[in-house]
Amino acid sequence: PDTRIDGDKIGAIGYCFGGLCALDLARMNPKGLKGVVSFHGILDGGGMDVQETSFIEPLILVLHGGDDPFVSEEQEKAFRNDMYRREAPLEFVRYQEALHAFSRPEKTSPADIEAGF
Repeated sequence: PDTRIDGDKIGAIGYCFGGLCALDLARMNPKGLKGVVSFHGILDGGGMDVQETSFIEPLILVLHGGDDPFVSEEQEKAFRNDMYRREAPLEFVRYQEALHAFSRPEKTSPADIEAGF
């Protein structure tokens, strides 16, 4: 094994689909995972069948656009309720009026803006 990596101190970050993947990883609560960050990620689990646990230990930071067309208010509420039910250490930052991909404005074309990105 690579001695430069401490398997008990792992983190994950992701944007959009990668944010969903980071959240799904936290939902599985693997040994060694200390925290995840989701930047404008999908919150509902994407319909993927992940082995969820009743308790989530890793720290979770969600940075979410308040006007993201890919996440409904119902999905946001269901996500928060799920995290609360599993006692997840969650910090949820909702940027009012921010659309999807708000952290990468230089990558957003006029067509993307019109589509809600």
